[in-house]
Amino acid sequence: MATYASFVIFCVILGNHAVASAGYNETCSQSALCDQDLKCESGTCVCADGYYYSSGSASNCTQKPIIGESCPENVCVDTAVCVLTSSNSSICQCPTETYKQNDTTCVPQSEIGESCNVDAACPGDAMCVQDGNSGPSLCQCPSDFYKLNGTMCALKIDHAEVCFGVSDECGTPDTSCQYSQNGLQQLCLCGPNYFWNDTSSSCENVDALKVTNQEVVSTTENSAVLSWTKPQTTLNLDFQVSGGGTPGQFSESGSTVSTTVTGLTPGTSYVFSVVTVLPFNNNYGVIRSPAVQIQPAWTKTGHGGECDDNVNCVLGPTICRSDISGTSRCLCRDDYFWYNQACQSVDALKVTNQRVESTTVDSAVLSWTKPQTTLNLDFEVSVGGTPGQFFESVSTVSTTVTDLTPGTSYVFSVVTVLSANYYGEIRSPAVQTQPAWTKTGHGGECDDNVNCVLGPTICRSDISGTSRCLCRDDYFWYNQACQS
Repeated sequence: MATYASFVIFCVILGNHAVASAGYNETCSQSALCDQDLKCESGTCVCADGYYYSSGSASNCTQKPIIGESCPENVCVDTAVCVLTSSNSSICQCPTETYKQNDTTCVPQSEIGESCNVDAACPGDAMCVQDGNSGPSLCQCPSDFYKLNGTMCALKIDHAEVCFGVSDECGTPDTSCQYSQNGLQQLCLCGPNYFWNDTSSSCENVDALKVTNQEVVSTTENSAVLSWTKPQTTLNLDFQVSGGGTPGQFSESGSTVSTTVTGLTPGTSYVFSVVTVLPFNNNYGVIRSPAVQIQPAWTKTGHGGECDDNVNCVLGPTICRSDISGTSRCLCRDDYFWYNQACQSVDALKVTNQRVESTTVDSAVLSWTKPQTTLNLDFEVSVGGTPGQFFESVSTVSTTVTDLTPGTSYVFSVVTVLSANYYGEIRSPAVQTQPAWTKTGHGGECDDNVNCVLGPTICRSDISGTSRCLCRDDYFWYNQACQS
């Protein structure tokens, strides 16, 4: 079989003559004299713009693939480059820092902050966003990115990660780039007056660390019991208490904490403060909440201290009352006295073992046992408890009552008397003796020998049958005595 070569012959019309056109790499004087898809350059026909040399085409020039088309011969239109994709095919794409303006043109991207019309015009992860409601569209970083070196957007940095001091680089709210407490590196950390809460993974204001329900539960003369409720957090916290006494630090794991402040001055108003302390860590050091103050509270006033109200006094033993000079002081109630740092009932001052030791016609010897106390006491003795016929004040534990009426039953009373500062005289309740009779003299009526003066007389009937204290048989009465 015969083989024939095929040829394509181009011609051009010059004036009134047809002239054959020049092929690839042939001599020419103008582009019009070159074959299709060629141009005349430096006297030689070469591939026209947008074409490249390819021996497989009729003109030896093939149109360059546009952006997005495959590029098996590693040639692309304009400044586009042939890139191998993940599927192992080659595609024309615009090079880095440029973007596709149309199918055949790559143009440089805008820098961040410069004008744009599409997202592709912005570098990296930047987006083309209208500036305000009516402003121009600008390349801007998304909210979770920050501007790095003016040319790219970098993902914002999380809490406690290394940062570089670039504006807006820290992504966690309320964090900024700052040196950690140990000064070794810059980290994205919570700002002043904030702390990092691991539970919520967020920066929280230190106000959230403040205690609540703070109060003075009770006071004594030199101490105060304080309590409060800790913040709602799982963080390990300490609490510092100050104000009155020496500030002390202690830890408490319960939801309600308390402490006793000692070494206070009686009758003094105190304001206590509680500060929550987040212990030291390398990033933040020690973080303290604002101080929370407790309402003023008064320590109690001891016995004899001046006061305005019962609340100022140690409850129970003392009340606020006037002393003998009219000054309001914390003193024992009526019927109490101060002894051994306590108010004691005046019943404790009563004598015991009170008795009539003996009597005569006109006297009686009394005795008693004094209270068990080191106080200096006096004793008032009276007949029947009412000063009148007899009243005597002694410091001893016995006395003789005189000027009594013969043959009379008497009940004697003994009252303990204490002279005390602020009170004046304090008296115990009266303690009475058993009734006792004075003796009956010669001729006095009687019921029994005990009524008569022993020895000289006995109780016997007179000639009328009346019982009287008379001399015994074989005795007669003379010179105030029974004579034999």
